[in-house]
Amino acid sequence: MQIEKYFKSILFKEGFTVENINDFSFEQSRLIFNDYAPDGTLKFDIEENKYDVTFNKSDCFDLEKVPLLLPVRNMPGLLEYTIINLISNSADTHANIIVIDDRSDINIREVCDRHSQVSYIRCDYDSGFNYAMLANIGSYIVRSFGFKEVIFWNSDMYLPDEKTLGRLIEKHRTNKPVLSGTKLVFPYKNWKGESFGITGNSGEVDFSKQGKVQFGGSSFLVENDRVKFFHLRTGAELDDLHVNCDKGTLVNTGAYTMADLDWLSSTGGLNPSFAKIYNDVDLCLRAVIEKKSVHYYGKDTYLYHEESTNLNGIGEEKQDHQFLSDAMLFTRVWNAKNFNQAIINNGVLP
Repeated sequence: MQIEKYFKSILFKEGFTVENINDFSFEQSRLIFNDYAPDGTLKFDIEENKYDVTFNKSDCFDLEKVPLLLPVRNMPGLLEYTIINLISNSADTHANIIVIDDRSDINIREVCDRHSQVSYIRCDYDSGFNYAMLANIGSYIVRSFGFKEVIFWNSDMYLPDEKTLGRLIEKHRTNKPVLSGTKLVFPYKNWKGESFGITGNSGEVDFSKQGKVQFGGSSFLVENDRVKFFHLRTGAELDDLHVNCDKGTLVNTGAYTMADLDWLSSTGGLNPSFAKIYNDVDLCLRAVIEKKSVHYYGKDTYLYHEESTNLNGIGEEKQDHQFLSDAMLFTRVWNAKNFNQAIINNGVLP
């Protein structure tokens, strides 16, 4: 099987068009892990999914503002909290806030309708969670209006003040990478107003990481033909010199990403076969291969991120079969040999 043909979205295939951007359907193929072959190699099935999409544009939709895509399923309380955080910190002066409703079985559009600044996309499809395709669908819609940039924003991520989003957009536009990210920090309070803590495997809650770094850029380890990526300096202070800086990087987390839409389209969008995890890593590494810049802006700049709180409304375990499939596919696509060859050949390493 030529697995590479399932790594790009049909939405960005030359010649693909829809008659009505407000209401359309399409089918998308992806790979899902099946079993081990007798020789020990990985076997993947081809899964075809139909996507039904509707788009309702806000009256405040502004072609001068960058689209900010916010996928969420159910959890109206979290969505309301995040929208209010964005608006109260002036995000709507810089961005078109666009909620992407991922198959919610309760009415979350009414949350969006309470805020004139918020547009609404509804996506229905017949498979498990596919973040990559939600991001691709939103990107396809906004690109049809002529936008050149897009921001991907997790629904459990919040602005600390009114200046941060504008600063991140300005840095991206000044330096012109195809992808940029920033420092993420554990909040002091969760969206419910409770003291933020991380629940461990034993059930005990750790409150020690409040206000500390969650993501300060990426680091990686090559071990036994596998490439493992890590969040740099998790638990460090915000002014740690390794993370309190602006720099080029190999990989950013997809929780916050600002992307060049023309490049995103040319590379095929996020990989539909990395439905749940590694779609952000894969996208960044593809940029590296194409000799494009990936930047991290962490100098006195950060966002609060609860991390995976939004999965509580999906009704699926984080480490399910899709999670396993994505991880196994990643080890095949970005094994040590492919990874090393890519970064050496493209000037990342001397």
